[in-house]
Amino acid sequence: MARGKQKNPTFVHVTIRVSANVNAYFMGYENKSEAMRTVLEDYVKTQGASGSPATQIDNRQLMLPV
Repeated sequence: MARGKQKNPTFVHVTIRVSANVNAYFMGYENKSEAMRTVLEDYVKTQGASGSPATQIDNRQLMLPV
């Protein structure tokens, strides 16, 4: 017997590196992953659909190796 279609979209597993203070902040939540998802989803919603994601992020916000 096959299962029906999922009610919620599936998640994609990613690994990220964050600073110690960001990790400490989210460790205060019962479910750290859910708290991070909520923050990221809210941020994406506020950005709207205009432009590509790469042009919407100020490069100074990114912690990329030079």
